[in-house]
Amino acid sequence: MKSAIVPKLLIPVLLPAMLVVSVNAETVYLKDGSILHGTIVKANAYGVQLQTEDGGLLIIKDHIKNIDYTPSPSTITSLPPIEESPQKTDEAAHGCAEGMVWRYNRCYPAQPALGPASSPAAQKTQPIQIMDKPETESMPFESDKQRWHVLLGFDTYLPGNAADGIKSDVQTAAQKAAQYGISSAYSFTTYSGYGVRAGCFYSLSDNFALGPSLGYVVGPKTSGSLAISSYFATATFTENWERNFTRLMAEGQIGNPRSKSLSMVLGGGAGIAWGRFSRNTTCLGACSASDTASAQWSGLSWEISPAFAWRGIMLGYRYTRFPTFNGNDTLSKMAWSTSEFFTSFMF
Repeated sequence: MKSAIVPKLLIPVLLPAMLVVSVNAETVYLKDGSILHGTIVKANAYGVQLQTEDGGLLIIKDHIKNIDYTPSPSTITSLPPIEESPQKTDEAAHGCAEGMVWRYNRCYPAQPALGPASSPAAQKTQPIQIMDKPETESMPFESDKQRWHVLLGFDTYLPGNAADGIKSDVQTAAQKAAQYGISSAYSFTTYSGYGVRAGCFYSLSDNFALGPSLGYVVGPKTSGSLAISSYFATATFTENWERNFTRLMAEGQIGNPRSKSLSMVLGGGAGIAWGRFSRNTTCLGACSASDTASAQWSGLSWEISPAFAWRGIMLGYRYTRFPTFNGNDTLSKMAWSTSEFFTSFMF
């Protein structure tokens, strides 16, 4: 009886050594051109169990092209024949190029076909080869393992142009005061904003995912002072402006593997943001008073974010645009578009 090295297209299972009492010998022809010799000890709708000199093999039906029963099929009428499936192969159905095979939701180079050894002596010394899952490159979203992913992210926003409207209004006021002989000096400092977001993403493929996210941004905060003086009196105004946003976004991410553990990710999103703008003013000197004002608004917010991903951790840069507040009688206009740096964790 001859044996053969089991092709990698099979899922072999080594069975305990057993003595098979049978006068029949079968030849199993596989779709990749390999040929196996042995005795069929069991068959069902899913495949056959073939006993060879190297041990038992469980051969899946879809990999079998034909079975030749010797000496006659009538001697094993209790074993149902296995017909070739008329459906297209996985490679053809997924558009794999010639010489490629479809494995783990991707096309991979085909392994060299393994047939019977050149001689019986060589066959007896060659071990059964068991297919191992090939190493794959790192993917941000492995859809064959997990479809849904939870994202938790932390953002640091640069001040950007958040205080431009305030500065413009103060400069205009200072110019008007100068026309009446009143001198003024002012200074402003705008601090970074910080945000947190949580999202749920669905992997449409190994490299593409979509999902909603909910985030909250604190800041940026602006502090400023305005000092005015005339021949009659001086006064100093101290003002603090605070902003915060709540955002509901629809996000998408596309991954591009660069190595086995590192990928580049291009993300983007758009949605609605709710903003709150407040001001607190204190006057010292010729005046002694305080004043507060606040406003709320909403509008479109969007972002685009290139990043690097390493085993579910993403580090990257993001350009973000928040909805514009057009200002009113007590608060200055604010149109905030800024850069940010973020760290996200995908579970």
